[in-house]
Amino acid sequence: MSRMRALYDTEAGALAIDFEEPAGQARYGDELGRGLVVAVAEGGRAVSVEVLDPGDELDELLGLAAERYGLDAGALRAAARSALAVPDREVTLDVARSAA
Repeated sequence: MSRMRALYDTEAGALAIDFEEPAGQARYGDELGRGLVVAVAEGGRAVSVEVLDPGDELDELLGLAAERYGLDAGALRAAARSALAVPDREVTLDVARSAA
């Protein structure tokens, strides 16, 4: 994961995190429950995560998506927190690989 875009849409009550350009490459959505959907491209590669009505379970849901699809849970959480901090504005994050 290197570049992520995140947006919290207050009208829809939805948080979207895209990590591939373009996110429209998705072949299907994997509904993991409790409002969590991972858009999946050919080959099983996750291209975005959407959470409807993110609340107290947000960290847990993002962790579930990360575990299922081999994503960086910390980067997902950072993107989500950034988008929630400035609702209705797109946030872009560049996330470097772990030095460890």
